[in-house]
Amino acid sequence: MKKLLVIFFVLFLTAGGFVFSGGQKEAAAEQITLTGLVRNYTVKQDPPWYSAVKTFKIKHPNVEIKLEGLPYNDQRLKVLIAVGAGKGPDIVQVDCIWLGEFASNNIIINISDMLNADPNLKNDYIDVFRKSAQWQGKDYGLWLYTDVRMLSWHKDLFKKAGLDPNAAPKTWAELRATAKKVNWPDQGIYGYAFPAFSTDHTADRWYPFLYMGGGSILSKDYTKAEFNSPAGTAALQLLVNLMDVDKVSPKDLLGIQEKDVSNGFKADKYSMMIKVGEFWKDYRKKGLTMKQYKEKIGVAPLPIPEGGKPATGSGGWIAGITRDSKYPKLAFEFLKTVVATRNMADFVIANGNIPTRKSMLKLENEYLASIPYFNVAKEVLPTTHFRPPIPEYMQISAQIVDAIQKALTEEMTPKASLDKAAVKVNEILAKRKW
Repeated sequence: MKKLLVIFFVLFLTAGGFVFSGGQKEAAAEQITLTGLVRNYTVKQDPPWYSAVKTFKIKHPNVEIKLEGLPYNDQRLKVLIAVGAGKGPDIVQVDCIWLGEFASNNIIINISDMLNADPNLKNDYIDVFRKSAQWQGKDYGLWLYTDVRMLSWHKDLFKKAGLDPNAAPKTWAELRATAKKVNWPDQGIYGYAFPAFSTDHTADRWYPFLYMGGGSILSKDYTKAEFNSPAGTAALQLLVNLMDVDKVSPKDLLGIQEKDVSNGFKADKYSMMIKVGEFWKDYRKKGLTMKQYKEKIGVAPLPIPEGGKPATGSGGWIAGITRDSKYPKLAFEFLKTVVATRNMADFVIANGNIPTRKSMLKLENEYLASIPYFNVAKEVLPTTHFRPPIPEYMQISAQIVDAIQKALTEEMTPKASLDKAAVKVNEILAKRKW
């Protein structure tokens, strides 16, 4: 009789949808769908998203995860429109320069409590990256991957000029001197290239030289322009010297986009250039082995001014949770699966990106087997800086780019053009609403 009662009791609990586990009662799992709006190229392979989905569903078989990948501008606009309509995804991939806009407008939510509850994850982020995912002291996302700006050069063109093909210029003075020696404009080859077109790439590639002299784009509280400092003037004068004095950077850089500058380098039109990451993926597609690539292309930290300090810049992507998510804790758990060391490392290695976690940097030997100059990227990573993550950044960037172009076309001096831009930037900042 007792045995029958026990069987009846178990059947009752099962039929009612309850089980006991470790003394805890749990409701039968409901079917849940999490959605994500991410960059298009990240969904063309298993890591980081689909591999994380497979792992996540082992623990949460009741959760379906739907991901949509879109190009850069389309993704941003769709997020803003969807969240504005109250129909945003649970998870969104955020360019680091969008962070202030998305956070201040409550497009993405504050995840500080959830991140603080996992100190191992929080403390595993390289400090500069963890802080750059914050808005007004609160955490708004988890870094996925990054990049750094470095110097690339053609070793065969260095040899042609009688230079050591493995010795990159280390100072601004050496950069100018070297650029003159590897400059053959009559043959369509110029010594040094940098973006100068009317896009943020132009400002972004100028910022490292600003930082080297101790300068900054804005004040620490993002309320005042500071790029027109002596450090900024010197950094812009360097570009003017390269283009207008030394004639090693052609004027047509003002009219071509960054991708075309990179294509020009690959076509041997420029002996040296400032580059986000390196060219390995491009040359690998041409059939070069890693050894052949390293024999052809050099990569090194950017040259610094006399008395200056090493600096570079970073962009990259952060994963956030939108205000429309009905399951923010579950979404955060999924994001932790995405950024898990092994999972994200597989993506970074496959795509030639740079990790943002200390545990990932310990996999250096794996990176070096797939990313030829990862050791250089790792060397400069501690000196990196970020663009201001404020809603007004793109307006500010437009003024800085205009100042750079006015100086390069010799319409204004570097100091005058930066001062004029600073006035306009301060006017923009005076109207901020955050």
